[in-house]
Amino acid sequence: MRTRWGGARRISAGLGILAGLLAASAPGRAAGGWDQAYGNLSNTSFVNATTNVSVVPNWSFTLDGEVGTSGPAVDTASGTIYLGTANGTFWALLPDGNVQCQRIFKGSKISSVPAIFPNGDIGILVTRPAGEKQQTALARLAPDCSVVWQVDLPTMFGNPSFTSGSAKIWTLDGNPFIFVHVLFSNWDLSLAPWSFHELVVFDERGQIFARHPVGSTCIELHGGGWFSADAKPPKSSSGSEPPAELAPQVTVTTDWPDSTPAIMDSPLHGFSTPRSPLVAVTDHSCHPRLEVLQFDPAAATVPGRLVKRWGADTESEGTKMSSPAVTPEGLIVFGTSCYRVRIYDLNTLSLKCSFDSTYTVMHPPALAPDTWIVPSEYAVHFLKPGTDSLAPTARAQPHYTLGSATGLAASLNEVVVPNLQELGIWAHDLRSLTRPGP
Repeated sequence: MRTRWGGARRISAGLGILAGLLAASAPGRAAGGWDQAYGNLSNTSFVNATTNVSVVPNWSFTLDGEVGTSGPAVDTASGTIYLGTANGTFWALLPDGNVQCQRIFKGSKISSVPAIFPNGDIGILVTRPAGEKQQTALARLAPDCSVVWQVDLPTMFGNPSFTSGSAKIWTLDGNPFIFVHVLFSNWDLSLAPWSFHELVVFDERGQIFARHPVGSTCIELHGGGWFSADAKPPKSSSGSEPPAELAPQVTVTTDWPDSTPAIMDSPLHGFSTPRSPLVAVTDHSCHPRLEVLQFDPAAATVPGRLVKRWGADTESEGTKMSSPAVTPEGLIVFGTSCYRVRIYDLNTLSLKCSFDSTYTVMHPPALAPDTWIVPSEYAVHFLKPGTDSLAPTARAQPHYTLGSATGLAASLNEVVVPNLQELGIWAHDLRSLTRPGP
């Protein structure tokens, strides 16, 4: 079943409503909230709840601009929906569709999905022009949209730093820590790997608590997550290219979202414990890399609080990667601009398998227990987890999926799939909803 929306601004509002419905169906924040980018700490885009999303929306709200790389988060305690626009407006919408409050960051854009603190405050990333470049700031807002604090991401030798990814919040003993993948902030090039980019952890006051370089930098930089008009990704592993009538995909200027960290604090030998989680991040500044670090808040020094546990070059130079998703079993899943879904296994420190999706995959799959749902630009692919050779099936999208607005929302029985003109609401029924994949 599908719900149609007229206009990209109203699509954005609809995404917020439906994410809110998914979260509202859950019995509590821990069981099935949608309080961060991709739904939860590990970026699985999944809520642990049975839902019955209505085909007809309860209400709609027209925003003041495009959402871009932002999107909705829901405070499951109050039902309030938070999101931002490229015009720099932060919106707080009540469950009945009325506006609770708004905050305008003049001359800036909201470039992230909000992340909700344990006390109900909201963390967002706000980007403003800095000469010919961009500078991103991390802001903490109260539920009434007032600014508690705002700090610029750390800079490298005074040059601007930025990201189009989202912040993630992990909490230990009531103390929140905010994780951000930052471009062009590395202050110490003597640290390995040699990279201009970092994973930075802030404390609840906005002060830097930990940091570690990620990725690897070429002499010729490709910063900001941008594809130029002639930057065509490699062919898929099968040698195929998307049909010409479906062009341009990412062969036109497209804002590819920078990586949003994935955090997992289930016990995994050598990588994570409940008090010292694993943090995975992708970085495609030059050589596309997957980086796996461990965060130890009890360490006495800043360098000791983030320790690299593993990393791997994943694709050829120039390839873009989605944010990663992590399972408690130690599988790390992400999509690429060269039409693949990569699955790495931390138990073997190797590539477990690779799925050829034919189209680019800008966002991590939604990892429901029975089905992994992959959003590519012109199709939605359904994979069965738990096997060495995942059997792909796919369903074509009737409209282009609007690039960075293609994040999915999955529950125990449904998946909400946005594209350019509508939202698809599908059950996890592979026999009736899928056909053989391309």
